[in-house]
Amino acid sequence: MYNLLWFKGHIPCHSFILWLASLGHLHTMDRLHMVGIIKNTTCILFGHLFFHCHYSSLVWATNKANM
Repeated sequence: MYNLLWFKGHIPCHSFILWLASLGHLHTMDRLHMVGIIKNTTCILFGHLFFHCHYSSLVWATNKANM
């Protein structure tokens, strides 16, 4: 995992965000909602419920297909 995140020429901000995500500490909207920090669960881009948003569904489907 170390070599995947911290390689020569990496972008520090990207590596840091991926490191947080790999540890399960990335504060995504769903995580913030689960702990009660935010109340709004709608998609920021389109205002739909996040998991019903066409764009986010397409992103997740594309990501799963590439795995």
